Amino acid sequence: MDHQRAGNDISVGKRLLIAVLLAAIVTLPFWLTHEEPVIDPVIFGDGRYKVGDVVAVKCPFRMPRQNNAQCYRTYAPQDWDAYEAGGDGGPLISILALVLNPPAGGARMPDPFMYLEGGPGFSGVPSDYDDFGSDGWLRYVYKPILETGRAMIFVDTRGLGHSEPALHCPAALRAAWQDLKQRPAERSLQSRILEADTACFRALEAEGVVPGAYQSDYAARDLAALRRGLNIEKWNLYGISYGAQTALNVLNVDAKGVRSVIFDSPSYNRVAVFQDDQAAFDRVLDQIELRCAPGGDLVNCGDGIKSKLTDLQAQLRDRPIPVRGQPFGNAVYMGDREALLVVHDALYQANGQSRALRIVEALTVQPANYLSSLSNWAMDWHQTIYWSYLDEDFSWPVHLATTCRENDHGPSTGATNWPVYTLEEQDYSRRLCEAMGISFRKKIIDAADFAGVPTLVLSGERDVITPPLYGQELAADIDGAHITHPRESHGVMFWTGDECLVDAAVDFIDALAFSRPKDCLKLR
Repeated sequence: MDHQRAGNDISVGKRLLIAVLLAAIVTLPFWLTHEEPVIDPVIFGDGRYKVGDVVAVKCPFRMPRQNNAQCYRTYAPQDWDAYEAGGDGGPLISILALVLNPPAGGARMPDPFMYLEGGPGFSGVPSDYDDFGSDGWLRYVYKPILETGRAMIFVDTRGLGHSEPALHCPAALRAAWQDLKQRPAERSLQSRILEADTACFRALEAEGVVPGAYQSDYAARDLAALRRGLNIEKWNLYGISYGAQTALNVLNVDAKGVRSVIFDSPSYNRVAVFQDDQAAFDRVLDQIELRCAPGGDLVNCGDGIKSKLTDLQAQLRDRPIPVRGQPFGNAVYMGDREALLVVHDALYQANGQSRALRIVEALTVQPANYLSSLSNWAMDWHQTIYWSYLDEDFSWPVHLATTCRENDHGPSTGATNWPVYTLEEQDYSRRLCEAMGISFRKKIIDAADFAGVPTLVLSGERDVITPPLYGQELAADIDGAHITHPRESHGVMFWTGDECLVDAAVDFIDALAFSRPKDCLKLR
């Protein structure tokens, strides 16, 4: 009987294997010829509601039964200016908010903690099932906030994530990846990719989307409507990176609803984006050189990272490295541009400077076909190249709509051997702004207008994109406290795991005054 059962199991297994192979053969032509849609479906807000309505909804992702969380949709006009001038404001949009409640049984505070994601263009609502349980990542990372009795609010602002509509350009992203599969000398930002991006913008407009409406000023008005709809008198804002700009816009339109603000790695007055970002990158390279000098704390430096980068770039211009993320996929070629972007991405991390040195060393000494294997290194490189293109929560149209209006895309001045943006890429960005019909509006929010709002500003000394100078200027203008973490990079409150810093921030929220911690790391 047992032998017969074993035989039957083997027979079933064979049949299953044959079925899988047949299915793969049948669907192979589809996958080989399948083309991504130009845009994701454009779905505007439910017409049963009106501007300002906030409705409890089932979360549009799987969550545990006992999660102590609730999702809400807030309805707003696509065009706030037209609506406030007496028009209808165009079609309704909606934004999605997730309220993560504190543990049951404790005190409940009336002023929740609002998390504002950076980017711009990244979704703010975590939607991974494992995040929400009692031992989930969300409750672990934000435990100190929740234990104060405050709910945490995460939001997909307009155009992002689970908001309606969510703006995405699948065909344009695919075109960008196809371009990376060409050898660097054969790539062309100005033809295939520009055409794909422009086609996306035209398709969005044909569906009733006004690209210029998806920026921080309108997003702030949506958030004010959310606050009022949830009957929150005041909340505590936390804005990380470009989320700090969103927080400033919230102050600009709804300061009466803000109890306190924490700006983490803010991009305050980061207006000349190409020039400012280059200066921040060059600053970090100088830091690495100093740490590599005699008496410094970095090892395996050789001649320093600048010399290593120069040699690596020359090597990759002649011999780009093919990287595969799967056995039969076409290679993505890592040339000198991609290598520089991978190094730049590594520098976001706390140990990024030593990691960047290891990356440059690895790429320099390995043979050209090394990363073509299915090693963990290959997967890591493949996922890191142009990382935002791989993130399904990232919206390229919203990123552009925001930065085209709020940043000056004028050409950078001065020459550098390690360009964060090449001149071709700078010209490409300006042409994208033109294609969207959005130009830079020199409206800089002066934080001094909100002096008196309890404010804590956090910076990382080794930040590769928003150095401490931005935080110092913001704190000085708004008359708030400023901390520079001497060993961190970007995102110093939640990304570092530094309990002392989180505790100091929690104490600040409770007391509405900053007391410099005494028994932990020496914060400046």
